[in-house]
Amino acid sequence: MVEKHGDLSLTRQCGLLGINRTTLYYKPAPPDPMVLLIKQVIDYIYTNRPVFGHRRITKELIEVYELLIDRKTTLRYMSEMGIQAIYGYAQ
Repeated sequence: MVEKHGDLSLTRQCGLLGINRTTLYYKPAPPDPMVLLIKQVIDYIYTNRPVFGHRRITKELIEVYELLIDRKTTLRYMSEMGIQAIYGYAQ
């Protein structure tokens, strides 16, 4: 899309494409391994018990898996993963 050795300068190319020049230098940060582990455990708990909300998942993360996490962080991770408790589900 943007070429460093083209006829047009990088500034001009970015202007024509309507993007900010700083986006050319952005390097995404690698994901934190601890966050990936916590999300994996949340997914495991949710798969086995889909009726658990963020409070009960947080409780299980702390008591069973000994992961120090608060319920707001658990809720944010669940939201990022697109999962929520299934209400009215009979086990």
